[in-house]
Amino acid sequence: MPWTADDAEKHNKGLSLSKRKKWSKTANSVLSNCLKDGGSEDDCAAKAIRIANFSVKESERRQIDVNKLTQERDNKLKEIFLKEHGEYGSGLPLYNTISFYGAGDLEVEIGNVDSLVLMPFVKVNDVTFCMESIMSGYFPFNCDSVSSLKIHNFFEYFAPEMFRRYMEEAYHVLKGGGKLEIKVPSTEGKNAFGNPNYRSYFNELSFSHFVDEDSRLKFGTNAKFKLESLKINRDENGFVFVEGVFISDKDEMSTDGVIT
Repeated sequence: MPWTADDAEKHNKGLSLSKRKKWSKTANSVLSNCLKDGGSEDDCAAKAIRIANFSVKESERRQIDVNKLTQERDNKLKEIFLKEHGEYGSGLPLYNTISFYGAGDLEVEIGNVDSLVLMPFVKVNDVTFCMESIMSGYFPFNCDSVSSLKIHNFFEYFAPEMFRRYMEEAYHVLKGGGKLEIKVPSTEGKNAFGNPNYRSYFNELSFSHFVDEDSRLKFGTNAKFKLESLKINRDENGFVFVEGVFISDKDEMSTDGVIT
């Protein structure tokens, strides 16, 4: 050590030269940071290899353009979603495979059209779409292309494991320093349990795994945020919500949303 591009082939076969270079750059950065934090050489080396492997696999996944998905895969995604979550309404102008890859500096809002059933929408630079594909857990944006992401009244309709998936996806598409605004029903109010379609429940501690460093590493997530604000609010109907603002915390070596 340090690792070179040639070393990447020993740990992840079949990579192109550019990806081998990416692998070695990521591995060396993670190793250096881990050793500085007092980790042992063996433990840090294992961590660096694991994260470097994840990094190149994630970049391969990101090369898939949503527009190139086949109709068969679209139907499969719909089948899986409906099996998990049930019907979500009809008559909406749904777009299965809208892609915003190539666009940058986007302001995005994700929410729900209806307060009772799941009818998600995506608003990009003031243009609103109803999108089925976003329910599969992926956002159709480039890494580091979104400057502002607002997600209101959305997470509660999904199983808990999808909350983590969406937080990691938000981290991936946000620019370093990008703002994530979240609003979810709070368990401090009856509204959190008043909708039979809700599948997840939240309080002020629900987001600590993405902010507190020790909790984040134990949780094993690649999403890393700084907390700007977090509060409990009650609206005019007496409904109680957790509202938080989080800042994407990325450095030069973590543009793919990799733990460093």
